[in-house]
Amino acid sequence: MNTTAANQPVSPHKGRYYDLMSHFGFEKIFNQDGYKYFRALVDAICVGEPWLKNFRYTNVFEYVKTQKPIQVYNYDISCNADPKTIITAERLGYKDEKFSSRNSARLAWLMARSFDPEVSVTGYNRIISLNIANFVEWEGREEYVDFSRMAFSDSPLATVVWEVTIEVPKFNKTLEELDTDLDKWIYLLRNMPYLDKRPAQFDAPIFKELFEEARLPR
Repeated sequence: MNTTAANQPVSPHKGRYYDLMSHFGFEKIFNQDGYKYFRALVDAICVGEPWLKNFRYTNVFEYVKTQKPIQVYNYDISCNADPKTIITAERLGYKDEKFSSRNSARLAWLMARSFDPEVSVTGYNRIISLNIANFVEWEGREEYVDFSRMAFSDSPLATVVWEVTIEVPKFNKTLEELDTDLDKWIYLLRNMPYLDKRPAQFDAPIFKELFEEARLPR
């Protein structure tokens, strides 16, 4: 796989756009009312899943109030898609030894609600746990996306669980090598603050809108 200077960012940032992996940039773009860009990212991960069409926003503070136990497990985004579907995401810009354990704890709590008959009416039959790391979590593994899908037919809700971890620093594709929408999103997660204009590869309407909203104020 080829690499270029554009794929090996150096500090300081010299571009015209927010850093999507910074706390402020991630919140501004992905954690907004309607979750337009987060929805597009999730759709790029779970390609062709029809239930994403019913994606709807859930205010995180209302969610924490009604589902209080999950609050201790930390997340940046929590929202619903089709009924009985929940999506949580955590973004982390630095290596944290508890990163994986927090994800495991979130999944365990959510899955318990689907396997317990007493709470299955308020549980979930689709769970997506997305972790976006701006560091290398697993040395020695070349894949920049770790994707696992598990189905549990013995759950009262026939639960399906997607667990996805994106290790942004491992991604080194050039613009010419971006084959999928997921590649394009990860490219932006890594390179957005170093760009001074929208590359031609990002001509889809969702990306045109993103570049307008992510532009730094002059």
